[in-house]
Amino acid sequence: MAKTLASGLLLAVAIGCGGDPATGGFVAPGPVCIDFCEKVVTECDALQIRLTSCQSNCQQDVNAAFDDSDRCGDGFEAFYECVSALTCAEVERWRDADAEVDEDYPCRAAVEAANEACEPPN
Repeated sequence: MAKTLASGLLLAVAIGCGGDPATGGFVAPGPVCIDFCEKVVTECDALQIRLTSCQSNCQQDVNAAFDDSDRCGDGFEAFYECVSALTCAEVERWRDADAEVDEDYPCRAAVEAANEACEPPN
């Protein structure tokens, strides 16, 4: 099943699921998820979640995308990198906007590219 990015991604990062039972569900984050969560949790205070939970949940999403394909995983990482480069005002707009209807959704191009990269082959 192909993964897709949508405005609900923020909720997925905030809630999370799964993880490695041997580590209490924690998945060690890579640099992309560390940067993303530093931006949205620590610097911008845009998510009410522990930093380590954000990082672990982000990495779970990235890992699942890479399970689909390298291209899909790269797309997810590019999206997280895009959000990491936003100003805090843009992060708040990203958090509150709907990627499917808001034309000025921050990182719209990254969302669309990731969704396309994660489409199953015909």
